[in-house]
Amino acid sequence: MSFFLLSHVMFQKGVPIYGPVQVLERYLKEQRVSISTAYSPLFLEGKYIQTGKVNKKFSKHFSNMIVKYFFDVQFAFLFLLKNKPKKNDVVIAVDPLNCVSAVILRVLFRFTLIYYTADYSDSRFPSEIMNQIYHWLDQFCLNNSDQNWCVSDRIVEKRKQQRTKTPVHFVPNTPILPDEVSKTQKESSKNKLLYVGSMDQHMNVLTVLDAVKKLSKTNKRIQLTLIGGGLLEHQIKEQIKKEKMEKIVEYFGPQKNSIVIEQIKKSGIGLALYSGGKLWNKYGDSMKIREYQYFGLPVVTTEVPSNAKEVEKMDCGIVLTSKQLSAMVICSAVTKIQKNFLDYSKNTHLLMQQRQKHKILTDLLKPYLS
Repeated sequence: MSFFLLSHVMFQKGVPIYGPVQVLERYLKEQRVSISTAYSPLFLEGKYIQTGKVNKKFSKHFSNMIVKYFFDVQFAFLFLLKNKPKKNDVVIAVDPLNCVSAVILRVLFRFTLIYYTADYSDSRFPSEIMNQIYHWLDQFCLNNSDQNWCVSDRIVEKRKQQRTKTPVHFVPNTPILPDEVSKTQKESSKNKLLYVGSMDQHMNVLTVLDAVKKLSKTNKRIQLTLIGGGLLEHQIKEQIKKEKMEKIVEYFGPQKNSIVIEQIKKSGIGLALYSGGKLWNKYGDSMKIREYQYFGLPVVTTEVPSNAKEVEKMDCGIVLTSKQLSAMVICSAVTKIQKNFLDYSKNTHLLMQQRQKHKILTDLLKPYLS
């Protein structure tokens, strides 16, 4: 039996950003099964990669996303056509553009098809026509797959509303790592704040800097680490310099996941302050939050990502209202966590015990791995 993974991958300055398909690939490698992969770049930046090797024929610069979408479908289609998955093989396709090729080709090859919905949006594109195509493709893939994996409970709820007959499963964005899930963070780490993600207006990074500046006036031990790249990268560096925050803010650009994980281990509170400007975040299961939680970090987030409900319910962080976000509100949230830091961290560990990705995947893939 072989597994074939089709997905898009986000790149920042040439660095692939770790996502759900990489977690899945890591799990399958641990099972010592045959794996072949075809990864397309999510945006105009990046390369087309087949089983670890760059496909130079497809890795060209596009000036138009619509043209690129046609190449994405062709890339996945030719990959499967070349590899000819057998009847007992499993194809796991992330998002409609990858899955549509698999739906078409399974007529010939009869493989098992799992449609992995890593994100979703009621209104993904400014164009109504594009939105209609997107939703038609999503339903076409959903109704012609053997299973549908959804990264968030909001997508699962959406599938119930759509009344699909395809079995739907909740597969959260919890990482799979060599390290065991941490029970709690040490009290001494509560002054070390961390943000990992895009440096843009949708993540309120400049407001975070304002908050840390205010916190530093009453807490001389406060520290902030920033990891990621984006449109506001230059502005963030300028603000750090202007406010003379070099000693309390450490800024990294985009980093490999292994480096990100090492920084999470050194930190105490994770920040993920979504603005809601990216409409698909509503249905997303924030991977950055899951990685923070894996190592016992309480989080400060907003109501936008789907897993914010768990943060609130399990009392493993503070959930703020995105439209009322300010530096003072962030300061209050961080201070509240610091006062009861070990309790928040303990609750975070309890949540992660319920969201063990390794167990979830083992249960779902058991019929194909035995």
